[in-house]
Amino acid sequence: MEVGAIWTMVNPKYKPGEPMLLEKALKSAGPSCQALHAYIMKQSGNGAIDIPAKVAASYFHIEDDLKLAVGFNDLYDLYNLDSLHMSLLRCWTLKMMKQAEEMHNNIGFLDPQIFSATLVQYKSKDVITTIKRAMNHDYVVGAYNTGSHWVLVIIAMKWNVIWYLDSAKSFPLRKFKDVVTIVNWAYSEHMETKMKKIQKPNLNSRTRQISSALNSHRVACCVDSMLH
Repeated sequence: MEVGAIWTMVNPKYKPGEPMLLEKALKSAGPSCQALHAYIMKQSGNGAIDIPAKVAASYFHIEDDLKLAVGFNDLYDLYNLDSLHMSLLRCWTLKMMKQAEEMHNNIGFLDPQIFSATLVQYKSKDVITTIKRAMNHDYVVGAYNTGSHWVLVIIAMKWNVIWYLDSAKSFPLRKFKDVVTIVNWAYSEHMETKMKKIQKPNLNSRTRQISSALNSHRVACCVDSMLH
């Protein structure tokens, strides 16, 4: 499955150093959006093109530390509600990790870049390994990229249930086939090590349509908080 061009091409409307929103629109976006925008304008004037960060491997259950770069051009898309780049979903996921830790919830989060249709197709073993590691938690949460759309996947290990939460009314259910298969494989291998002599429980899949709850203000809050 090919990744849609919307995820890889730079928005032609983005101009480095120029405001991403009109003053009135920026003011209505909220203080976090304003603070982040001011930071972008200052750094862009110094020649920067992104916000670099380093994330420990343990956060996403991977082998090596993650080098994360949030491009200013991707933030332009966020401010103008054109698309949601992978780096922004990673920031959102890291914010959710922090909140889960503060609330003492035992949740494993998946890296949006690894948990994607492209990686499922070409590096399925790596995806399965990552999901298996996260399954040591009570719950596993991941934003799954089908190639042109985001779906929230929640696995409740203690109930043997997985939810696929989708905000698109007309999104075909067949698009879930690959992720359902890969999650079931990971679950089967995970349970194989825990219940060798006991019949393994089945993982029940449930699909739900939800309203989109991720907006530019919330993601901007996440990115802005990481800068301080």
